[in-house]
Amino acid sequence: MRCCLLTFIWIASFAAGASPEQAVEAAHRELWSRFVDEHNLILDYVGLKGEIERPTPEDCRDIKPSTLSWGVPNEDGPMFNGLYLDAMCSRWLITKEDEVRGKARRLIDGLIKVSTIGKTPCFAAWVVTLCPDLEFVISNRPAIERVITHYDFSRVSLSQFFPGESAWWRMQRLMK
Repeated sequence: MRCCLLTFIWIASFAAGASPEQAVEAAHRELWSRFVDEHNLILDYVGLKGEIERPTPEDCRDIKPSTLSWGVPNEDGPMFNGLYLDAMCSRWLITKEDEVRGKARRLIDGLIKVSTIGKTPCFAAWVVTLCPDLEFVISNRPAIERVITHYDFSRVSLSQFFPGESAWWRMQRLMK
């Protein structure tokens, strides 16, 4: 039996007798123990013991559905990483815990990796600029700029490159 990430988080929020803080901590532990893979991407679904059924390159190319989804377990990783990075950054701003900062960096590392191989790297570049650690953003500026300058925008048919502009202007603001 497998568990979808969003369903899991929703169910965890209703843990019997748990306070909101306890439910959030339970979800956090499970997310990091089962859903974050070795590439630092949050997976859509995994088995109850964290097992991952990886698609083959052919499965991905053919958009072959899995037993649970029309997608593959890692297809939403960049979106999930970006959404969860916001929570990790908020958590770090409040707690200043090194472990939290390290986990936020892992999420960013996953986004940087995806930005070099994915079809929509501008989203990953933009999310990296959301990191509250200015030194980290500055150290990744060359990678962000490579993503931004990668496209001939007159030949792109999807609007998913607009976060590149968001990344650029956010970096400009951070550098002032």
